[in-house]
Order: sequence, then C-alpha cells, then structure tokens
Amino acid sequence: MKKVILTVLTVIGMIFLCGNVQADSAVELAYDDGSSEEGTSPWSNSVGSEIAVRFTSSIYPAKLESVKFWVTGWQQVTAPFEIRIYDTNGSFPGPRLDNGNITASATTENDWTEIDLSAYNIIINDDFFVSMRWLTAPGASGQYGQFLGADTNSTIKNRTFWKFGDSGSWKVENSRNNMIRAIVSKSATNVNKSTWYYD
Repeated sequence: MKKVILTVLTVIGMIFLCGNVQADSAVELAYDDGSSEEGTSPWSNSVGSEIAVRFTSSIYPAKLESVKFWVTGWQQVTAPFEIRIYDTNGSFPGPRLDNGNITASATTENDWTEIDLSAYNIIINDDFFVSMRWLTAPGASGQYGQFLGADTNSTIKNRTFWKFGDSGSWKVENSRNNMIRAIVSKSATNVNKSTWYYD
C-alpha cells in the first residue's frame, strides 16, 4: 500500500512540476513565415513615422520579455530607432504601455535584432502592438532610415499598421506582414490598465 501511495504522489508531483514549466516558459508570437520578400519603410519627410504589428498572446496576464525586428540590408541599416508598446484601442494602437525612451539599432543586416525588455516589467492583459518608430525622417524614398523586413506571402492579414509622422493617423496594411515579433511569458501579476498608461 505504501508503494502505491508513493507512486501516486510521485506522479502528481511530476504533473505539477511539468505544469509549472509550461506556464513559465516563453512564447514567441509571430505572424510572418521567417522570410523577407521585401523591405519597407514609411516613406515620409516627417519625423515620428511608425510601423507596428498587433499581437494576440496565448497566455494572460503575460510579461513582455523581448521584441525582435528584421532589418534588411537596404539603406541605413544601423540607423537608431525607438521601440513603442501600445495597448489596443479597438482595432488600432491605443495608449502607451511602455515608459518611453527605449531605443535600439541593428548591428547586422538581413537578420533579427532582438531587444531585451524584461527589466521594463511590461504586463500584457489584452491585444497589444509593438512598433518601430523612425527617429529621423525616412525621406521620400526611405533613403535616410532603415528598412523593416516584410513577408508578402503570409496567409495572415491585417496585423500590420502604419503611421506617417507624429501627427499621422494609423492605417492597416493588408498586403504584407512586417517582420516584428514579441516574446512573452506567463506573469503572476495582473496590472490595472488605468495605472499603466503613459503619454
């Protein structure tokens, strides 16, 4: 009888531990197939243009661990850019979820640039957007900034959004998925949205 009890307890313990491992493991959210058919940039002479991708997490609440951008070999590969994280506002990017001043730049072309955001403790409770914001005006042909990879043969649509300049309005892109990814993990914290917005 003792042997049976020990066996049952051992199995229960193994199930519990495996459940924890699955809950705590990171999940990469992506809507591209990993290949870039072209590079895109918000061709504009206005500062503050952005390209964003909308993400739906498989776990909530989630902590945003890192984000990834595929920067192509066209134009200014190493140009610095700002990373912005938005909550959803209906179908478009809404209030900011980050506290600002998150910048990065690619070091290699035609590859993923991953930025660790774990220290910012950004908690996700709903759909969210990850944006690349051009810190300098890309120019009429995008010649002054970096180009973001675009997957043009994905079957997933309406996940990419554009904005031209700081005063521009968000528009949905239905012909391509720009190559931005997000890595999230299960969070034990559920943050009240009203206290998590930044201007």
